[in-house]
Amino acid sequence: MSVKFISIGSLKQFCSHLNDDKDCLVVEGREGRSLKAVCQEIGLPLNLISVYVVNGKAETKDYILQHGDEIKLIAAMGGG
Repeated sequence: MSVKFISIGSLKQFCSHLNDDKDCLVVEGREGRSLKAVCQEIGLPLNLISVYVVNGKAETKDYILQHGDEIKLIAAMGGG
């Protein structure tokens, strides 16, 4: 059972050493845990994640992971 994470933007730098050659990170055995908990475990800074997209739908960090989920993590953007 696995879940796929795809980090977008500046978040790539935080898990690039864990990703495969397609900028994806597949984690095993995390079903039933929250997005927040798993992101912390793999070393992603929660304060930089602005949007969690799970299977094409925006979710909160409290979403409970299910087998086969594809999560896109989108970094906060700044400017001025």
